[in-house]
Amino acid sequence: MLYKRGDVWWTKIMFNGALIRKSTGTVNKELARKIALKIKGDIVSGEWFKKDPAETILFAEVWDKYLKEDARYKAPRTYQRAIQVGDSHLLSAFANLTLSEITPAVLSAYKAKRLEAGVKIGTAAKELHFIRRVFSLCKREWQLVKQSPFEFFKMPKFNDQRVRYLEHGELDRLLFHCPAWLKSIVTLARYTGMRRGNILSLTWSQVDFQNRVITLGAEDTKNRERLIIPLAETPYNVLAGMKNAKVVSIICPFVFNQDGKPYNPHQLSMAFNRACRRAGIENFRFHDLRHDFASNLVQRGNDLYVVQHLLGHKDGRMTQRYAHLRLENLKKAVETLETGHNFRHSENEKGIANLTTP
Repeated sequence: MLYKRGDVWWTKIMFNGALIRKSTGTVNKELARKIALKIKGDIVSGEWFKKDPAETILFAEVWDKYLKEDARYKAPRTYQRAIQVGDSHLLSAFANLTLSEITPAVLSAYKAKRLEAGVKIGTAAKELHFIRRVFSLCKREWQLVKQSPFEFFKMPKFNDQRVRYLEHGELDRLLFHCPAWLKSIVTLARYTGMRRGNILSLTWSQVDFQNRVITLGAEDTKNRERLIIPLAETPYNVLAGMKNAKVVSIICPFVFNQDGKPYNPHQLSMAFNRACRRAGIENFRFHDLRHDFASNLVQRGNDLYVVQHLLGHKDGRMTQRYAHLRLENLKKAVETLETGHNFRHSENEKGIANLTTP
């Protein structure tokens, strides 16, 4: 049976209770019929099953498998991003290629084409990361390929480790220009380091007022591990005030909502960016409140291991971006020895100074 996927004709054949799908690789229906008959003949004769899976299985097939068996169990935002990247770019480039046809040269050509289209190197790298994940599964779990083309392909390098935190006075100006609903959200983000998605989907059942913590289940976090977030006095008072004032209807489970529905990310970003403009704060995104939270913890001498767990980072390397802030503080600490003091040097110290000074 022939059917279309995009502009290309595919065939599906039932054999011994198994459904086999295969692209004919052509947009010509008559040619597709002939190719489909050849495929059917190979299947019936057994020749089809002697071939290396990498030579017969198309990228489109393993992409579907990846979405169903791997990506869907990632964070919702990651899953949606995979679908979007696949539909917009990957399938149009690789769908009708067999796994063996996706070589380092093909990957390099894709990277070059995307860069020529004007996308940033980081965007191209993130798109290629999805393909690398698919081939990793094909090799290690599904055993469809003996080696991955990424073993011989150099992934583009880029640095997206942005650290932007609020300078002195910026927080007060930002909060002043926030409407009431946004002010509460910004305060919670700044004092907990919670991600935007977790804040917008936060429910009252996740807030433990007695123990002053917010608990996010494994299904709600990016790394799929349960996360307990302690509440300092300021965010606790914000949430307790909302609860006591019954700002949120008892019928609605969401802490931050409008007419019973949680605020959507776009609505939040638009309002936040508007408040930043009015406050005269440049180059600051909502996610930077998370950086501000971590930066303040580090600058106050807290251990990076503690910061890692408060942020919910599974890999400590993600937290290392804040390490330089501690070094800056240590430098400032020793520099205080040089200012504001009139040290009396001992005779030995003077002697050493004389020996080392030309």
